[in-house]
Amino acid sequence: LLDDERGELGGLGQRIGPVALEGSLFGADLIGNGGRGFRAGDEYWTLSLGLDLKGFFPIVGPLELFGKAGLNHTFVQDSDLAGSGWDLGAGAQFVLDMEVGYGAIWADFTHQSLGLSDDTRDFDGSINMIMVGASLGL
Repeated sequence: LLDDERGELGGLGQRIGPVALEGSLFGADLIGNGGRGFRAGDEYWTLSLGLDLKGFFPIVGPLELFGKAGLNHTFVQDSDLAGSGWDLGAGAQFVLDMEVGYGAIWADFTHQSLGLSDDTRDFDGSINMIMVGASLGL
């Protein structure tokens, strides 16, 4: 399969001081290349559920760096392929103090590695993602 792009669809989490636990939902559009039973040119998509532990490191003022590690489970549309894997990532965020809670504008790089299988096939894969987004906290 060849990877196109989709990215993170959403997430929820809880931050306590410099540590956060986050759940996420993300996907990728894929185009078959003719291998492993996927017809060349056919479009597929994946849906992954992830759980990450994040650590935040203040740099200067409202700028923070973070690292994350987690586990995920992935499903491939219109197939019985599914599997689990892990991810590692790092990024930076700019924290905005607001009257109620806080907000952040962030960017991160994440490497996801996974193994997929069904009744007839087993294979490993990986996805590298660059994501940009915003978070709101109460």
